[in-house]
Order: sequence, then structure tokens, then C-alpha cells
Amino acid sequence: MLQRRGQTLGKMALGVRVVTPQGGPISRRQAWTRAVAKILLGTCLGIDYLAALVTTSAPCLHDLIARRG
Repeated sequence: MLQRRGQTLGKMALGVRVVTPQGGPISRRQAWTRAVAKILLGTCLGIDYLAALVTTSAPCLHDLIARRG
């Protein structure tokens, strides 16, 4: 759903969309990288959200990893 529309059902309900830093749609690779990173990092003591606590733009680690993808 993220690669095609940039939204999951929860994001649709809140009016949130996942985009690239330039504001465009994310690629299929970025969507899959984001999903896998979120699963792996989320199960490791919740470290996925640490970056959101210390950065001003509040991306999570799975977003930072997918940005490189």
C-alpha cells in the first residue's frame, strides 16, 4: 500500500502520506526496505523510534534506512 498510494489504512484515516525527502512518491524498494527495517528494529526492544526522539524532523530509524534505499 505504501508504494502504490503512500498510505496504509491508518495513515489514510489520519491524512498522513509517506513521501521522499523531495516530496515525491516512494519507490517499491524504499517501501519494502522501510517495512523490513520497521519489523526488524521494532522487535529489538523498540529501538526503531529512538531517532524520532533526538532529531528535529522526527523520522524513525526505518525511515532513515529506507531513505538510503
